[in-house]
Amino acid sequence: MKCLRAGLCLFLGMLTMANARSASPVEVWLEAAPADGKVVVQAFARGGPVPQLRYELSADKTAGSGSSTTRQAGLRKLACCDPVVLSTISLGGGANDRYRITLKLFAGNELLAQTSLDWPE
Repeated sequence: MKCLRAGLCLFLGMLTMANARSASPVEVWLEAAPADGKVVVQAFARGGPVPQLRYELSADKTAGSGSSTTRQAGLRKLACCDPVVLSTISLGGGANDRYRITLKLFAGNELLAQTSLDWPE
């Protein structure tokens, strides 16, 4: 789904999976928008309550000059029901740059939810 928010905003990919530790679902999604020649990506989660979650955000880049990977990870609590920004990353937006961005959410070693997007679409 495309939306307008301070210019072009692309709401890309939402995946809901049941949280095995509670009856409520956990949702994760990524939003990406161009800004000053770069791509700004925000990773979101909603659901819970879950006392401690681990997230992993990776951006795999391919370009004419080769490939690279950027990774971020952290711990976060989810209270019911408000969205939480897990991470924000800024990526180069060169004409030949292509990204595969993936967000994974874990409770312990259990994968609760994941989603990916390709930039540009």
